Amino acid sequence: MDENRDLLKEKYARGKQLGTEVNESREKIKSLTNKIEQIRKENAMRGNVDSNGEIIQTPEELNLQSQISQLKIMYQNQYQELKELKGEIERITNLLERCRQ
Repeated sequence: MDENRDLLKEKYARGKQLGTEVNESREKIKSLTNKIEQIRKENAMRGNVDSNGEIIQTPEELNLQSQISQLKIMYQNQYQELKELKGEIERITNLLERCRQ
């Protein structure tokens, strides 16, 4: 029972850490998306458009899009691990409750 309690504490600690990481990843994605929008607005105002009227992508914008793609993969992995961890925490909690009865 003490082993399960210790394991539960470890899982909670990892859950808090993952929750923080997930939130940080989401905030970074939002921040980079806002930067891309700002770059696009600036380029549109400068008249940086191609013959079809599309805003020309700058190397900076492409770099930010690449960073967003990497962050999205990291976010999805972290979120999936957090989801699995929640299931483990529930299982251990139920086990501990049954042991108490």
